[in-house]
Amino acid sequence: MNYITFNDVSAGDSIVVQFGEKEERKIGLIDFGVRYPKRTGIFDGARRVNPSKQFLEDHEVKEIEFLVISHPHSDHYEGLAEVLEYCEAENIKIKLLVNPFYPLPQSYFLYNKSLGKIISAFRNSVYINKIIPGANGRHNNSELGELLALIDRVCEQKLVELRNSIPINWEIKISDDISFKVLSPNYQEFQRFQRKTTGFWSLFGLLKRYDSGDLINSLSIVQIIRIKDSVILLTADAPISVLKRVLEEQKEVISNSQFLLIQIPHHGSGAAAYFEAQAWSDIVNQSTKMAIVSNGIHGGYTHPHVNVIRHIDGCQFAVFSTNHVFGILDVFGESHTANTKGVQKFKFDGASIAKS
Repeated sequence: MNYITFNDVSAGDSIVVQFGEKEERKIGLIDFGVRYPKRTGIFDGARRVNPSKQFLEDHEVKEIEFLVISHPHSDHYEGLAEVLEYCEAENIKIKLLVNPFYPLPQSYFLYNKSLGKIISAFRNSVYINKIIPGANGRHNNSELGELLALIDRVCEQKLVELRNSIPINWEIKISDDISFKVLSPNYQEFQRFQRKTTGFWSLFGLLKRYDSGDLINSLSIVQIIRIKDSVILLTADAPISVLKRVLEEQKEVISNSQFLLIQIPHHGSGAAAYFEAQAWSDIVNQSTKMAIVSNGIHGGYTHPHVNVIRHIDGCQFAVFSTNHVFGILDVFGESHTANTKGVQKFKFDGASIAKS
């Protein structure tokens, strides 16, 4: 049996994929968001929870099939350093590490050794309990240099078999029945990003023109898992233009599938850059459609948006979420269920995808 788990994190994503039977199970990790207990004050020192690292510890994992950071925003990589340090300490082998940081301009990493810390401290002092630690540093990249050095170190120690940056059209066969393929970014999307991050603006790192959230999100690695009649589509923070292209290219695969599980992009953002009602209305398959949103409790974003959840629910998708807040609360009411709060784990094979 195979499983995919969407962990409950305060912001971002944390996904664990398990392929095969227990004795020979293969493990994949996608994104590394962390969870913070609700803060009672700015100096309460609440301990964060790293679900990816916790999984490795609990299951005594000795080898990781693939480790993917979907795109370089900290709510998707904040817990990565802890995972790599644990792999280093326990001599855990990583067969493939997908690291999307290297296409970024050098000024991205040089930004704010001091300025960024000042900005973050100011935001903390202003918002205090209205923000989630870590999420406020979405564009604060002062720690990226240290993370990249750690990635280099584990590679030098031969813990990583293969390191890739943006794995355009990368595909692996997990088994005879299971394939795992990257659908985005494609070559044109990658070239578009490079054009916007080189030349004049790359000389002014402090302006961080290239670090608009939408531009970085355009690098989101969209992945498809196929096993016979079942399809899982992982979208990270991909904009609607990318989602529409992927849905069009995979239209035959999706329409012929019996079971479809699709991640709602960008945590259910209702912005025009991420949601278009018609795109979801056009998704048709043979039997069961499910949609999952990894949504934290970050009041600054209020994801998922009520219009997104209401429309997807109206398109006959069974909707799942990691927190019963904002749009989930508005559409489904005060009473949460196991489908709309907490860790969401699904088992899948060629015959079905079902909540585990």
